[in-house]
Amino acid sequence: MATIRLPRRLLADRAYDAKSLREWLAERRVKAVIPPNPTRKHPHAYDAKAYKLRNLIERMFCRLKDFRRIATRYDKRADVYLSAILLAAALTWWINRVQTLGQCLPSSHSTLYEAPSGVRRGR
Repeated sequence: MATIRLPRRLLADRAYDAKSLREWLAERRVKAVIPPNPTRKHPHAYDAKAYKLRNLIERMFCRLKDFRRIATRYDKRADVYLSAILLAAALTWWINRVQTLGQCLPSSHSTLYEAPSGVRRGR
């Protein structure tokens, strides 16, 4: 089995702002992108732009949890569960892509790119 490379940076929220975690990450040359806890006497600097990207990840997990099978971990086997996650991610990407294309086209052509009738649109 191939070894897993360490990430270049770890994005986390304030709850993970601990000296021990920061030291553990520094030993492994992983940059901690964690905003400092407001009660910290000496706040650390962090990459605010990279931290904003964390929102995309959070929204994707939220969207995946719209699928009951994923939110409740219905599948017992990890490989079946992973395939359900991949299928839900692909379906979510496709729905977002169709909606984006529909918004870019003139109204006379938008019916060509509408999501199927049983698919929920947006929130």
